[in-house]
Amino acid sequence: DKTSISVIDKGYAIPHIANKVAAGHLNEDLTGWLVHIGSLDRERVSRELLRAIIHVRQNQPKTFRGLLLVGVVCPEFKSMVKSMGAEPHVRFYGNVSQEEASSIAVSSPALLVIEANMPMSPFLPSKFADYACTQRPMIAITPIISPIRDYLTKYGGGVPVCHDADEIGAALLKIFGDNTNQATICHSAGLCGEFTSQNVGGRYLNMLEGVLDKKNQPTAK
Repeated sequence: DKTSISVIDKGYAIPHIANKVAAGHLNEDLTGWLVHIGSLDRERVSRELLRAIIHVRQNQPKTFRGLLLVGVVCPEFKSMVKSMGAEPHVRFYGNVSQEEASSIAVSSPALLVIEANMPMSPFLPSKFADYACTQRPMIAITPIISPIRDYLTKYGGGVPVCHDADEIGAALLKIFGDNTNQATICHSAGLCGEFTSQNVGGRYLNMLEGVLDKKNQPTAK
């Protein structure tokens, strides 16, 4: 805005290619867990998430077990879990191989992606692309303005929420409530298709062709 340069006119936005995932089935050991896969750093720690986890767990003990974290978790979040008395509702799974992480993802009832609490986000995490192709419902804690929210609004497949306990709790109930119908928020083929190698590769080809066309255009005198 300060330079009056249109980045959109000068550049290309191309998403990640999702990691291939094998066909999966729900794992009974994961039943009732909201699963986060990957590193959870201090910038994305959310007290509101834990408040929602505790509240829904207390009100839906038969269908919701809590939050399962696969991967490295920062000390700040672990301390927050302890200080809020959320230890019975949060499970730290630890590091696993990429193959095992993929297997857990496709076998999970629902997946969680968290962005930092900020007014807007310019990011599209590779994790989102991987999640999109698991066909599992997703809860995305993301700013009001963000690519993640845009994708979920356009294609469905998940519930975008802010860092707000009430919003997060309502999203949890959509997936883990007594009378929920997960089919209403399962990922569509359209969302997964955005991150296939064919689609992303096609975008790279279009970009290269566009750059070459501009380069070969005669310079105005």
